[in-house]
Amino acid sequence: MNRGMTRDMTVMRTMARGLDLGVCPDIHSRPGKRFVRIISPVLVAFCLLAAFSVGVIADEGAGEGADGATGYFEALADLPIAPGLAERPDEALVFDKPDGRIVEVVATGVTPMAEVEEFYKQVLPALGWALSLETRNERGMELSFEREGEALRLAIGRSDNDDATRLVVEVSPE
Repeated sequence: MNRGMTRDMTVMRTMARGLDLGVCPDIHSRPGKRFVRIISPVLVAFCLLAAFSVGVIADEGAGEGADGATGYFEALADLPIAPGLAERPDEALVFDKPDGRIVEVVATGVTPMAEVEEFYKQVLPALGWALSLETRNERGMELSFEREGEALRLAIGRSDNDDATRLVVEVSPE
């Protein structure tokens, strides 16, 4: 170890001891003050960046319910709800089997079908799902995805009794 590194390590140990005792060492009287002056702003910047990134990552991909709150489906904790849609928990079906899960969840809202489609085409690949099939008909569209032995099917259409968009999500073993 060279002399400069030893001195810097001594300064760091002294500072750590000073912080443990509740005493803040005077960085201007220490031989390693240049090191501390350089590392302190870098450390602060790194902490701020980390805090900001955690918030961004937590929000990324989160859908927005009809009430404006972000969230994920109750029965599919790894699948976000598209903006403007709200989950219909009374219509959910969940079966856990040894060879995989079978889940069906429903969400409705005022978001146009094209926006719901675009949302899931952007978000699902980031979550590991690969688009395998896309079909359209006069009532709406269907998107199929695959991931690690599971199949995900999204049926996007209109509700029967109003003009709301209706999303039906089915997850099953492949």
